[in-house]
Amino acid sequence: MKTKYFFSVAAYAAMAFIFLACSSDDSGDAAGGSNLSDLPKQVYFVERDSVNNYDNDLIILKEKYEGNGDIEFRFYSRDEDNDEYNAIPAGKIQNGQISLDLPIDSKWLLKWESCNDTNCQISVVPENLNFIGWLSSFAANIPNKSDCDVRLYLIKSDENVRVRFIYFSESGKITGTSIDEYHTVNYDMNFSKGWNPVVRYHYGGGNDYITTDLSDGELEWQLECDQY
Repeated sequence: MKTKYFFSVAAYAAMAFIFLACSSDDSGDAAGGSNLSDLPKQVYFVERDSVNNYDNDLIILKEKYEGNGDIEFRFYSRDEDNDEYNAIPAGKIQNGQISLDLPIDSKWLLKWESCNDTNCQISVVPENLNFIGWLSSFAANIPNKSDCDVRLYLIKSDENVRVRFIYFSESGKITGTSIDEYHTVNYDMNFSKGWNPVVRYHYGGGNDYITTDLSDGELEWQLECDQY
């Protein structure tokens, strides 16, 4: 059984990027933009043999999806007993082809601030950068199916890495390393103004790598619905 998302519209961005940056309440008007034109369109319907690591569960069925559906964000209450949510349209699937239309609202924006920790050597260009992130899953309303999600994966020979989406208010780059008691995170992000696909690799031992370089695998949209 899949887990629903527990966040509100106002709290969404802050919760999503807590591991990346310090944040403030500063926000401004967001310009539109997209860096998604090179993403694949075909969606594949998959069923998994669920185990502990969701991203790398054994896929027991994969086939081209040829149907339709509406894609949306769903913002649930933090009360786990409350199933009500706000839905924001984010695109469509038509004849198995996905078309994203990710919304922008200035109240979701956070100002990126470099960490002040002496073990956090991160360069952020431009300095006055606002962002929204870290979208990793979209709800899909699919005829005759229930509790469906669509996600983008980077398919590699040894692993499937879930792709996230970040909106940046300006083109730029974030590079460097942050180190704390438990994690070492290396950043190599070159991005355009608008929505950008990003991956985070977990190498074990608390070593992570976050990059916008998706050239070492094949991107694939996967649609999964509740099997129970």
